[in-house]
Amino acid sequence: MTDRPLSDQLRYSSETGHDGTGYIMDEAADEIERLQAQVTELEAAKQEGWKEAAIAWAACASLHRKYCKGKDPFYKTRQADFVRHETDARAALKEGE
Repeated sequence: MTDRPLSDQLRYSSETGHDGTGYIMDEAADEIERLQAQVTELEAAKQEGWKEAAIAWAACASLHRKYCKGKDPFYKTRQADFVRHETDARAALKEGE
């Protein structure tokens, strides 16, 4: 790969009289491959993040249920939020599989 921008490569190939499209197409194909690999890695990381989120929200709901029931004036609202967030994270995890 060259350090020159694609526009410079195009300009060079037209100035020298060379078609240059084969070289540029190879470079573009390599770049597309690299970007697709990055997208695949990001999708895997995103799935791992949803898994961690589901576990964390479940832990929050469990701890809140155990230690705050009868003590927290907003218990039902908070507990419902914890459960909803856990459900949403699990749904996002299943959606990405």
